[in-house]
Amino acid sequence: MQPDANFSHGSAPRRHQRDDFGQCLAEMGESLSNLVVLDADNSTATRTAEFAKKFPSRFINVGVAEQNLIGIAAGLALAGMRPVACTFSIFLVGRAFETIRNSVALGNLPVTLVGTHAGVSVGKDGATHFAIEDIALMRSTPNMHVVVPADRAQIRQLLPQVLAQPSPTYFRVSRWSMPPVTQEGHEIALGKGLLLQEGDDCAILATGLMAYPALAAAQELKSKGIRAAVGCVHTVKPLDVDFITGLAKRVPVFVTAEEHNVLGGLHSAVSETLTQFSPRRCMPVGIKDTFAESGDEAELFEAYGLSSAAITRAALTAIDQSA
Repeated sequence: MQPDANFSHGSAPRRHQRDDFGQCLAEMGESLSNLVVLDADNSTATRTAEFAKKFPSRFINVGVAEQNLIGIAAGLALAGMRPVACTFSIFLVGRAFETIRNSVALGNLPVTLVGTHAGVSVGKDGATHFAIEDIALMRSTPNMHVVVPADRAQIRQLLPQVLAQPSPTYFRVSRWSMPPVTQEGHEIALGKGLLLQEGDDCAILATGLMAYPALAAAQELKSKGIRAAVGCVHTVKPLDVDFITGLAKRVPVFVTAEEHNVLGGLHSAVSETLTQFSPRRCMPVGIKDTFAESGDEAELFEAYGLSSAAITRAALTAIDQSA
């Protein structure tokens, strides 16, 4: 079970995560009169243009000046507004990290930082535009929450929760999309892990776009007689320790899956938790500390080990090594 043909260039268009974010943000402007949105001259691509059309007096295009983007957002937060500062992840976190650290996180200001076009699913924009270190930087920053939704339902349920809480948050959105993993009846709560499938032979924990390949891998493992639990970790920080340690009571090994460097992101967060509370073998699936080349999104996912087959292999290796 691999990503379907709609992911390839030249196929029928589908909604991207950025589309769902833009629509949700514009809708929230109706009920949140103090919501103000800032962008760094990328509003068409990030879809904040939808908010700008509806609420032009509450939208600020700061131009290609990411440090100013953060500084202005911090000032607006101090004035009682709820600012959302948005641009491509690589520019938001990469260019403006020091300003995020000192102007937002240090003062624990309620600024929501939305990084779009994250990971390698930007496709043909190449290594300069692939944010594969952003989760690591943001989760290592005190006071900062890190949220990585997997699908439309999670974007629409988590963004309002983020804007209602008093701390700064990094909200990571991909340009691309995967089929939905959230089902009717699933409770999507900030800071809480979401169990997508039960299992007792291993646990696969995924974040963002990797949640769908994780479910696909579980189906592959089932055909081999292995029952894999699948969890979606949409909140990487604060991590749901109880969710992970609860799984550790039932399964002997873990696999993490993320569209990010395997250093500093979800794998590091889960491994740190397991080491401290419930020691278990944990195998990473992600980008192996390398810069990625340009290409078709689906081909990049395959080339850099972000496929369901890679998750399946990691699970089998973990089970074999723990025997």
